[in-house]
Amino acid sequence: MLVTGRALESWAAGRARHDLQALLERAPRIAQRYTTAGLEAVPSSEVAPGDRLMGGSGAPVPVDGNLEAAALLDESAPNGEPLPVERAAREAVRSGVANARAADGATRAVATLVVATP
Repeated sequence: MLVTGRALESWAAGRARHDLQALLERAPRIAQRYTTAGLEAVPSSEVAPGDRLMGGSGAPVPVDGNLEAAALLDESAPNGEPLPVERAAREAVRSGVANARAADGATRAVATLVVATP
C-alpha cells in the first residue's frame, strides 16, 4: 500500500509540474504600450508600473493591472473560470487573462504590478 501511495504522489507531482510549465509558456511575451507617438510593442519585462497598455480581441493581458474601461474577460488560464466574466472600469485584472470582448474591441489597462521573468 505504501508503494502505491508513493507512485500516486509521484504521478501527481509530475502532472503538477507539467501543468505549471504549460501555464508559464502561455505567458504573454510582448505588450502593446501607449506612448506619445502611439502604440509600441515592447517585451513584457520592460513594462513598468503606471504604463498604459492595450490588448486586442483575444489577446492576453501581459502584466497585472487595472482596467480603464469595462471588458468581458476570459479568465480560464489563471483561475479556471469556464465562462467569460464582465469586469468594470478600475477593476483589477491579472496577467494571462484574455480579452473576450471590449466595447471597442480593445482592452486598455494600467500596469500595477510587474514581476521580472527569468
